[in-house]
Amino acid sequence: MKRILTVCFLVVLVFLVVGCEESVSYEQEPNDIREQATVLLRKIGNGAISSDSDEDYWVVTVPDDGETHSFRIKNLTGNLQLMLYAYDTENSMIDASAAYETSMHENPLRSDNPDLWSEEIHITVRDRLVLYLLVQVQADGGSSGSYTIEHVIID
Repeated sequence: MKRILTVCFLVVLVFLVVGCEESVSYEQEPNDIREQATVLLRKIGNGAISSDSDEDYWVVTVPDDGETHSFRIKNLTGNLQLMLYAYDTENSMIDASAAYETSMHENPLRSDNPDLWSEEIHITVRDRLVLYLLVQVQADGGSSGSYTIEHVIID
């Protein structure tokens, strides 16, 4: 009986430890340049911009699924912007219109919506891409602060 209780206890303990795995990624400094980007392993991450010169790069690989992907920063405590740079699997920057559809015609894509509580970019992916997401203080008088970055596939 003791053996069964011990095994049950161990099974429950393992379940609790694995089940309580952290569901949010956190930025890893240094991540001020693309080559040091924090991998967005889960669909959500937390970060902070500590000064006007601080920049946070995140990286995510998206498949050629034809889906519309939304990247947003929200829960902003400062005036921040989100920028998206697309690279092919050979690590070459690509033109915005070459591999995905978007309503924006900039390269990089820029959220840059003044005085909003969130910033968002939508893209429909046609080719497998490595996307670098840059969070920084807005150029027009922004301020530092914390944020949550989120990757959602839109139906």
